[in-house]
Amino acid sequence: YHLKIAVADALDTALDSGVFIEEGSLSTNFITVEASAVSLTVAGLETAVEGCVNGVVTFTASEPLDEAANLSFSLAGTAQEGVDYASVNTNFTIPAGSTTFSIPIEVLEDGIPDSDNIEVVFALNFACDTIVQTATLNIADILPLTVSPDITLSPGQSTTLSVSGGVPDVPGVDPASGTYTWSPATGLSSATSATPTCTPVQTTTYTVTSVLGDCTYSQQVTVTVQSCNPATDGQAGVISTDADFICSGNSVTATAVGAVLNVVDGVPDVLAYALHNSPNGDITIPGFTIYDANTTGIFSNDGAYLTNTTLYISSIVADDDGTGFPDLADPCISVSPGYPVVFLTPVQIVVNEACDWLVGDYHVTIAIFGGYPAFDAGSSYSVAGDFFGSLAQGENVEIIFPEGSTTSYAFFVSDAAGCSDQAINEEFVCYKTPVELLNYTGKVLPEGNQLNWATATETDNDYFTLERSSDGNNFTAIATIDGAGTTISAVSYTYLDRNAPNGISYYRLSQTDFNGQSKVAGIVSLNRTGNNKPLAFNYVAPVPVIDAANIAFTAATAGQYSLKVFDVTGRLVYHLPVDANSGINTVTVDMSTASAGMYFVTLTNGADMVSTKLVKK
Repeated sequence: YHLKIAVADALDTALDSGVFIEEGSLSTNFITVEASAVSLTVAGLETAVEGCVNGVVTFTASEPLDEAANLSFSLAGTAQEGVDYASVNTNFTIPAGSTTFSIPIEVLEDGIPDSDNIEVVFALNFACDTIVQTATLNIADILPLTVSPDITLSPGQSTTLSVSGGVPDVPGVDPASGTYTWSPATGLSSATSATPTCTPVQTTTYTVTSVLGDCTYSQQVTVTVQSCNPATDGQAGVISTDADFICSGNSVTATAVGAVLNVVDGVPDVLAYALHNSPNGDITIPGFTIYDANTTGIFSNDGAYLTNTTLYISSIVADDDGTGFPDLADPCISVSPGYPVVFLTPVQIVVNEACDWLVGDYHVTIAIFGGYPAFDAGSSYSVAGDFFGSLAQGENVEIIFPEGSTTSYAFFVSDAAGCSDQAINEEFVCYKTPVELLNYTGKVLPEGNQLNWATATETDNDYFTLERSSDGNNFTAIATIDGAGTTISAVSYTYLDRNAPNGISYYRLSQTDFNGQSKVAGIVSLNRTGNNKPLAFNYVAPVPVIDAANIAFTAATAGQYSLKVFDVTGRLVYHLPVDANSGINTVTVDMSTASAGMYFVTLTNGADMVSTKLVKK
């Protein structure tokens, strides 16, 4: 551009003089000065650090220079040249076309704990004025790197390591905010934390390193891990028990023979007993399961444990976990070898009764399940009472009581483990009746208790009366069913007691002639299971079975069940695994190839077992 200044008197028509102003001589370009550290020492902190982080002075023009500018500055402040920082050339030139120019400040380590600063004074001259700017560079000492002291741990124990320092010694700066690296990282919760959790498996020396600018500092801490010492650590001993096979309802008591409890580092050992599945008592193997544990050594066969399965009892000695129980994570834990025990299923006598109303004989068939023979098939039951002898599991025997010989029976059963059961009927009724009764049976259905009977012949039979009792002594009439009068043809009858209560109900069937004389034809008992029963058969249909039997049962809990069918010799003829639901379940058993006769049906889930019978035509 060209700017001309003209001078003249007022009202003159001609100029007295004039001058041209050189291009660029009225530039308004302004240069500022800043002082800072070459890098941030901690988050957001612009501080130089002695011997580690240098400074820099930066001059910045508001726009590119048209020509090179020769400038200078001076240094003041508390810092001393040659002591706190190296000598600096204070004359400099910003080249044409540039906007910035930087001059490094080498910060020195003076070995004196102090805080200094360098003040940069920069004067910028203009035609009419001189503008003076200042910029300050703070210089800080570095905090020494310190680490937590050496420590000794018991195996498995943890501690917290700590480090601080390696940061500028400036108010407001967290002493533990440096950049740290721990080595080795093994056993540490974090290799970069100022306070990592340390759980070494062996004695380890850890080195922590801190980097600040051009400086690297390091310190070491040793964590010593004590070894387990049999002379001072507790010992579990060996297990002795008062029983190897535990009957249902009984318990086993285990004793740790030779167990030793000590106190190490102020932590007392404690003793407990565990029921588990490891013969060697190895708690580290995959699949190791503790079924129960206590400090008494007493385990009761109340249905809570696996039955007919070899389990193991071990004593455990270790540090107290704070609850009075051994700490299973104690590296110096002592566990005894497993002592084998077997919890047996209950001994059950299954009794089936039938009266031969044609001749008056009372037929009782018994079969026994559970107890020791259910675990060891080579063992048998000892039976006394109205039958003396030995029976294998599922084997049955029939006892016939002639008419008039007795009205009661009793059977007493025991096995090699001392498990026992008994079946006693103090009163049964069976005699030859005017009505030739072919059968009198009952079954529990979801909708009620169903009674069925059939006659071969009837003479002057007016009606039948059904009575129900909860105790077998006091009966109440619930139905009257017309008889067939006189007939030599078989007649079948049925009645459904829709109001049958839960529990055992006794049904007495009597027959009344046209002349008013009545006789009891028979009594059957039915056990109607409520929802509180863990397992119960509902029904077996049809009766008799032709080809297939439909069997319904109620299970309190879902799971795997085993249904087995035995013939009268105790031979297993059918086995069906059942994946049962909670509630009523129905299964079909193929009996098409089975011989005609009576069969016993059992159902179990390992903890509970029920049985019933079916008849194959």
